[in-house]
Amino acid sequence: QHTTDTMQEAWDGRLGESDDESDSGGAGERKRERVMESGERQHLLSSASLLTPEAIKANEDEWYAKWVEHRRRVLLLVAGSTFLPPMVFTIYMPSLEDVIVSLDTDEEMVGYSVSVISLMYIFFPLIWGYFSDKASRKWCLSLGVGFIIVGSFLAGFATNVYWLIVMRGLQGIGLSSCAVCGAGIIADVFPKAIRGNAMGTYTAMAIMGPIIGPVVGGIIAQFFGWRMTFHFAGILSTIVLLLLVLFLPDTVNPHAPKRQTSPLAPVKLLVNPNILSVASFNGIVTSSMMLLTFMLPIVLHDHYNIGEALVGLSYVPFGVAGCVGTYIGGRATDIGYARGGTYGRLIPSIAAAMLMLFGLAGFGLFPDHLILMLISTAIMGLCSIAVRPGVNTFAIDLNPSAASSVSACFYCVQNVFTTFALSVYPGLIEMYGLKRVMFVFIGIAFVIYLPTIGLLVYGF
Repeated sequence: QHTTDTMQEAWDGRLGESDDESDSGGAGERKRERVMESGERQHLLSSASLLTPEAIKANEDEWYAKWVEHRRRVLLLVAGSTFLPPMVFTIYMPSLEDVIVSLDTDEEMVGYSVSVISLMYIFFPLIWGYFSDKASRKWCLSLGVGFIIVGSFLAGFATNVYWLIVMRGLQGIGLSSCAVCGAGIIADVFPKAIRGNAMGTYTAMAIMGPIIGPVVGGIIAQFFGWRMTFHFAGILSTIVLLLLVLFLPDTVNPHAPKRQTSPLAPVKLLVNPNILSVASFNGIVTSSMMLLTFMLPIVLHDHYNIGEALVGLSYVPFGVAGCVGTYIGGRATDIGYARGGTYGRLIPSIAAAMLMLFGLAGFGLFPDHLILMLISTAIMGLCSIAVRPGVNTFAIDLNPSAASSVSACFYCVQNVFTTFALSVYPGLIEMYGLKRVMFVFIGIAFVIYLPTIGLLVYGF
């Protein structure tokens, strides 16, 4: 109402100026008639009315209602794209030993071919997030999948480890667009009350990657060689790109409050204490999960000397438990929101993160006991994935008009943690042993949890 009154006063002032001008030849009167005929007054007043909270809320409700019939299709397409990053990341994990022999390299250099994707995830999500929020989510996502296709096929023709690392980096540039743009699309289409459950379903496809990727990659590598794993990833990415281009609409709401306009907007979000706290919380959880998926085939080769296909199957407990975790995490975060508002979403995430530490401890304690080690990986899969819907949706709820930029911040932080973990901890494990390093990691993780726990206490 205040804004409307101000616009009315401004209009009256303009009419007064026109009246003054009419004293000298009637020019002001003619100007007044032209303006009234153009309907500018009505436009100004109606524009002011759109700024009220009630009008913004009504516009949001109308926008979300538009998508009711299309939500399932949009969710399936976006979930299909978010399946690619973990699939492409893990598909050649079972064949790491074959890559070392084929390219005449060592474990450290092959480790860089894994961690380079995390390195790309530090920088490029911020770029994708800016353009996704400012321009088009659909075409940013499609362009990113295009990078995956090129990187995958060229990686399959690598003649040395440096070529492989560069092409994996190109894959990483494209992969970083999938989750960033996908989270923005979810925020565009699903209202807060059901957004957590949608994020859980969306995350479930991401968790299918660690199940299907190593299994398919292990079988392909054993019968067709490790190069074919990259060609398969390229073919799969091509199918996803065609589906996105043909069937995914652009979901940006043109009537929403003004979105981020500066390329530095994601960086500004990154230094927001609330965002940084939950992004770091998510980062240490994700890096522990990625460290486990990297170390699992190495531990199995060292202790059991099994083939690639069986190594791939060893990821199944982790992946199946992760799918259960996405469902539990998605449902729990919506229940938390219904009972405690936005901050209530953090409750299930914190509980799951605390339980995850027991899985991490088991992996360090029982490398010589296969069943116990696989149970520990299942606990890790269940809990680490159950964390994601709550913290992601919490941060998006705080900044709904910059959903992709928020997701970019998350991926930037989590991959700082992951790059460090994959670059540093394998060497420390070789020097000091798996058990010692895992328990040091647990202690660091608990310390990083504390700001988010404080955020929850403060919010309530």
